[in-house]
Amino acid sequence: MKRAIWTLAVLGAIQTAVGPGIAMAANCASSGPGSGYNKLDGDEVRNLVSTSVACNPSGGPPWINQEYHVPTTPGSPPSATGTMIDYKKGPPGPGNKDPSTTVGSYSIDLTTGTSTSGRITYTYPVGGTRTFVYTVFGSAPVGAGNYDFCLNGSPPAKTIEIKYQTGAPAACP
Repeated sequence: MKRAIWTLAVLGAIQTAVGPGIAMAANCASSGPGSGYNKLDGDEVRNLVSTSVACNPSGGPPWINQEYHVPTTPGSPPSATGTMIDYKKGPPGPGNKDPSTTVGSYSIDLTTGTSTSGRITYTYPVGGTRTFVYTVFGSAPVGAGNYDFCLNGSPPAKTIEIKYQTGAPAACP
């Protein structure tokens, strides 16, 4: 069954690249001011994922995961917590044998001035609770494109493409 675990190991696979454009799969460290590739802070991560679809792997199809991030409290700014919906084959309805479903939750550390700022934690209750904590690298200001989701400071295993602020679950491009 196609369980969207936006993991860099089914979510533990999340991953690679950089803001719109430059692939930096081996990077999980800031390149410095003006480089266009740095660790995103909590507000940037919140803005990046809120009401956005994460497409894994970038450059699909086929897509392993198509996860829409739903903030607990929408608005400006949205909350730093929420749920994820696996788009699968679209909305529930007659004839859809693999409809969209909620697969987990996320939370973003908004603490400023700390090394944990911007970390995003994904929790999946499938087959026992699984939790993954990522530091996100890429270009700011954030928008549609590819971003590195680095687990424990390691280079990402795959590229995740962000379909930026779609406002509803949607298929990856």
